[in-house]
Amino acid sequence: MTIFRDAGERDVTPILTLWNTVITETTITFTSKPKTVEDIARMIDTRRVRIACDPGFAGFATFGPFRDGPGYAHVAELTLMVAEDHRGTGLAKGMLNDLEAQAKADGIDILIAGISSSNTRADRFFARAGYELSGRLPKVGRKAGQSLNLIIRQKPLAS
Repeated sequence: MTIFRDAGERDVTPILTLWNTVITETTITFTSKPKTVEDIARMIDTRRVRIACDPGFAGFATFGPFRDGPGYAHVAELTLMVAEDHRGTGLAKGMLNDLEAQAKADGIDILIAGISSSNTRADRFFARAGYELSGRLPKVGRKAGQSLNLIIRQKPLAS
């Protein structure tokens, strides 16, 4: 049975390991700079970060400000990463449902997903989850000698 909970200090290493694997081995994130322990600890201290345990660490999801300024306070951008051995199990859907509930409880009305065009699986996942296509930004990302497009999807959480 999967348990979702807020992240804590004990989760820094598994988050760091998963995220840095994605950074160094894929083009599904445009950054090529690995995260540090300090980066992850700061994220846990300043953002809502949720952990999926099934029974051990299976992934994490987080949301934080989409842009600075009070006019955007009701909008957040999310990140969701599932450990390799849990991909394709339906865990991501549970993680997203949990994160959306947390965001709504925290006063967020709209969640934004920024998706690399190389991550067609994530694009299909967010489309199935009700995230509407809001835009495509051609060639805004560069990694591993490739120009990558950014797909923007959004979902209103207000009922």
